[in-house]
Amino acid sequence: MDLLYFFRLLQKQIRWMFIAGASLAIVVFLLTINLPREYESEAELNSGVSTSVNLGDIGPARLDFLTMNAKVDNIINTIKSRQTLDEVSTALLSYHLSLGTDPVERIISEKSMANLRDYFPEETLLKWRAEKNEIKRRAAIDLWKQENITSQEYFDVFLSETSPYGLRTLAKVGVYRIGSSDLLKLNYRWQDPGIAQKTLSLMLDILIGKMKDINLNMSRDVVAYFEAELEKAAASLELAENDMKIFRAENNLLNFYEQTEALSMMKENMEDEYQKEIANLNATKAALVKLERQLEVNRELLKYGRQLLLVKDKLAEVQRKIAIIEVGVNDQKLLETLRKEEAKLQNQLKTDLLNKSVFERTTDGVDVQKLLESWVDASLALDESKARVAVFDERKKYFEDEYTRMTPLGSQLSKIERKIAVKEEYYLEILHGLNEAVLHKQTLSLSSDGLRTSVEPTYPTKALPSKRLLLILISFILGFLLPYIIAFLQDLLDQSIKTKRRAEFFTGRKVIAGFPSKSMMATSLEIDELQLNRKSVNQLIQLIRNERLKGLPVLINLIAFSENSEKETAIDFLSKTLDAEDIKHKISDFSGIEEGLKDNYREYINTMTILGEESVEVSIVLHPNILQYNYNKTLVTRRSINLYVLNSTSIWGNAESSKLEELHELDIKNDHVVLMNVNLYELENIIGEIPKKRSQIRIFFKRLLTTSR
Repeated sequence: MDLLYFFRLLQKQIRWMFIAGASLAIVVFLLTINLPREYESEAELNSGVSTSVNLGDIGPARLDFLTMNAKVDNIINTIKSRQTLDEVSTALLSYHLSLGTDPVERIISEKSMANLRDYFPEETLLKWRAEKNEIKRRAAIDLWKQENITSQEYFDVFLSETSPYGLRTLAKVGVYRIGSSDLLKLNYRWQDPGIAQKTLSLMLDILIGKMKDINLNMSRDVVAYFEAELEKAAASLELAENDMKIFRAENNLLNFYEQTEALSMMKENMEDEYQKEIANLNATKAALVKLERQLEVNRELLKYGRQLLLVKDKLAEVQRKIAIIEVGVNDQKLLETLRKEEAKLQNQLKTDLLNKSVFERTTDGVDVQKLLESWVDASLALDESKARVAVFDERKKYFEDEYTRMTPLGSQLSKIERKIAVKEEYYLEILHGLNEAVLHKQTLSLSSDGLRTSVEPTYPTKALPSKRLLLILISFILGFLLPYIIAFLQDLLDQSIKTKRRAEFFTGRKVIAGFPSKSMMATSLEIDELQLNRKSVNQLIQLIRNERLKGLPVLINLIAFSENSEKETAIDFLSKTLDAEDIKHKISDFSGIEEGLKDNYREYINTMTILGEESVEVSIVLHPNILQYNYNKTLVTRRSINLYVLNSTSIWGNAESSKLEELHELDIKNDHVVLMNVNLYELENIIGEIPKKRSQIRIFFKRLLTTSR
């Protein structure tokens, strides 16, 4: 292959190249009419690899070029890792679910929300949106991933490039180091500007958390120890406090010290009221004795008064109940009922006494009605006072019992409180140690490899330039080159004889003539067919003329190895040329046996000489396909020119090689190859330049390419 070959291949395929290029460009044009625009968000991350602090020696740490590069590579690889991308995917989906069904267009577009509703069933989205806790929502999404990892829905949402939550989409995030500085630049493109910005923001948050975990492995063991001890101390403290709770519940203690203080105050107040009530009782008794002495002269009145004491006793019982309620139980409803009953009995007693009194005055001249009223009032007051004194006696016994019960509880409570205080102190010590360990861990995080976002992700307000024109140009170029590449590969992989060089390589004999197919001649209007035919048989005619100089008829055998050798076409070309040269010739065609003519086969096998060949200048014998039929050894081995007629489109195999080797063993010397159905461009390697009309430009390029060979 040379430059001329590639130029001719280009010339042959140029029409199909333009058709394929234009067709593919049109298809891409139609497919990219609704091509979505992309938005790019950018952010910068300070890795801090060269500004870390040495805790052992205040100041910057020693810098190691290889270590710095390794740390930067760790950050980049962590960003690109599947685990990070998977967490970003879950976090982004959880964030969008938390926005509700009508989010702000700037945060996420309506088209993106519609796509989200198409990804999952409505009940799944409602279930996730109902979970207000971010951590639990992400856990629910991760659980869904695990359960549906083999489903098509999982692939469409969390793997494909068409979803903002897909791993292949998130893997397109770009990250590179700015020069040799500590800064890393990140960029991410997506069709929704809000999603592009939020994706980059979540990725930075997750990355910083991951890198802190990676860089703080040395202090995690200490923190884990204190956390474990703190958990034990908390459990022990909780157990002691639970004992305190049980102790308080069993002894009905809300607050021991406040209860004892209140009990003392209530007892003192009760003692004061009790003494006052005793004094009131004594005074009432003295007044009642005086009234009874005054009423002693009127026995009938006194007798009548005692009969009315039954009513007074009922009244006294009611007043006792009222006193119990007022001192102890605070039941307003019952107290109101008793008050009404008391008033009713009092009115009844006074009315009966006043209506039935027959005495008007005592011996001292005092009005009996008033005296009776005073006596009744004094009797009622005495009963009421006795009732209150009885209640105070019961309350006094209650306070004595409470003092007896509360006295030993104080020492037990103090013991439990001391136990809790010890455990609480131990808990606080462990907590202090944990705080110190966490502080040390945080110090490491801030001073050694602490990542921080130096430039927050930007909100892209303008879409990136469309790649549509570039895609159309690329598609045109690919379509333009595709036919050429296919033709080249077909030609490269073609195992047929095809060229003069391959024919001579397979047969070991020289190609003396080559003829194009009639179809090729019919499609090429620029070629002078007569001149081309003359040049095609020129070497063969020259060989015949050289043999004629010996004074003997020239014998020619046309031998074919396949049925599609087009030996008839070769005979036609040769016969026309011999006629044009006025050379007498005879053609003996035995190829009829290929059509099943048995008589022709017997004649061919038994022929020793061709009748009449001595009277002509050229005798041509057309042999049948020797791979399918036996050949006539006598005709083949006599002194003659043997021409192997080969079709350039046929594949030369082991069978052809074996048969040709068999013929060579017959000591055939003057044998040559005639190549049929030759490509017009390849024909020039056999007969020279093909006679046809050419422009000056084509002549120039042909000479240039031919010279470069």
